[in-house]
Amino acid sequence: MSDDTAKVMKLNANVWKSVQVMLMKIATTISNTAKVAAPYLSGTLRRSISIKTNRLAQGTVVVGSPVAYARRREFENNAHPERKYYLRKWYELNRLYIREIVKQTFDTVLNSDSTWFTTSR
Repeated sequence: MSDDTAKVMKLNANVWKSVQVMLMKIATTISNTAKVAAPYLSGTLRRSISIKTNRLAQGTVVVGSPVAYARRREFENNAHPERKYYLRKWYELNRLYIREIVKQTFDTVLNSDSTWFTTSR
């Protein structure tokens, strides 16, 4: 294996690890904001919001709730209309922060070893 190939493979691994960390930061932000914005009666819905990472290796992280009425509370909430669309609000509240996470991740990765594409030939 050539030195350039090894550098590219190392960069690829670093990018992938950085993307996984980035996904977890974003998922944590979504989860925390959704818990605050979720309708509250007994606290079951808020406590049930969690992050599933079983497909992180494929680049998928899921934030959700197994509570049967979670979806209904998102779209229909007559008792507390101000809490309607609580999951959608996470994006509105954190849009700029999430963009900053993405930007910082890729700036860090791309600047960490920018010599991989240069050759001394």
